[in-house]
Amino acid sequence: MLHTSAPRAVENFLDMGHFPFVHTAVLGDEPHTEVKDYTVEVSVADQEILATDCVFYQPQAALGAQGGADVDYVYRVPHPHCSVLYKSSPGYEGRLDAIALFVQALDQERIRAHMWLCLLDDDQPDWALRRFQMSIFGQDKPILENQLPRRLPLDPRAETPIRADKSAVAYRRWLGQLGVRYGVIAGAA
Repeated sequence: MLHTSAPRAVENFLDMGHFPFVHTAVLGDEPHTEVKDYTVEVSVADQEILATDCVFYQPQAALGAQGGADVDYVYRVPHPHCSVLYKSSPGYEGRLDAIALFVQALDQERIRAHMWLCLLDDDQPDWALRRFQMSIFGQDKPILENQLPRRLPLDPRAETPIRADKSAVAYRRWLGQLGVRYGVIAGAA
């Protein structure tokens, strides 16, 4: 259980900018802190967000990775409480691993997060892969629980975004367009 809102957890999952500072030596590292420009498409009709052309340097993109590499990402948000990450797989050119976050809202400021993994790492036992992913999630937990307000503000003036937050800005706007009110602080009228 985490003390945060479902939208905060999904937004954190979309945020590449925190990798070097929260997931140091694994998903990011200094001096590789730049989030390169990427594309975000929002479809209210299809009810999803798609972030493509995402590339980020990772020292250890997977448990079995040997050395750092630029990793290709595609984020898909098919539901306000769910996000799926497709990322290039070290050692398997042309194949994408999939990691999904399903967030179960217990109330507006408490959640249970469920992770789904579909990846190949032939040299690693399942328990080691789960431990690797849980250690990453464990690094996010105190960040999420200390972020205030716990509910995600939809007003664009409530928190100052930067260029790297393109998917977060789109996500907040999309939640407003969908009329989501649970777990958020509604935007200005």
